[in-house]
Amino acid sequence: MRRIRGLRYIERFNFHHVNRRQTVAEHSYFVAYYAMIIAKLLGEDEGLACKLAMLHDVHEVVTGDMPHLYEKTIDIKLLEHSYAGCVTEGYFKEGTQPQYSNIIEDIVEFADLFEVKIYLEEERKSGNMHLFNIEREVYMELIKFDLDRNAKDEMICCIEPVKPKDETNAMTHEGEQWEKLRSI
Repeated sequence: MRRIRGLRYIERFNFHHVNRRQTVAEHSYFVAYYAMIIAKLLGEDEGLACKLAMLHDVHEVVTGDMPHLYEKTIDIKLLEHSYAGCVTEGYFKEGTQPQYSNIIEDIVEFADLFEVKIYLEEERKSGNMHLFNIEREVYMELIKFDLDRNAKDEMICCIEPVKPKDETNAMTHEGEQWEKLRSI
């Protein structure tokens, strides 16, 4: 159990400039919270969705934060399976891995993207435009995600759409306000 506590030290987006660091533990907490909400909207097992969401990045206690694009190039399921046992210390006993439907897996994946979008939105609002393209990519993945339309719409209405970069940039330190400050 002590090893998993290491997630509170592992920073996310460590290859990018960020205004506020987020740890894997913080991210996992919010993914679990959003997964419970989505599961409730869909009439699925909230507890199981929460449990799987809490453990979705547990392998990062060994690997560290893995950039989203890198995760797409490797078999993340194999990696999660390889490392999950050594950090959860038998939380799921051999042969007792819970059985769940693909919808639970989709819920956790959507909740993961949703949490990343909210974090990136907060970064943008704090004036950080360095992650703008990643935020736009994540937003487009959420829009295209194959999930119950009503549940998806209820979640997406809680986040801001990603506007064109020029329009968004004007509202940050790199935009018009910054130009006004430079002229003083």
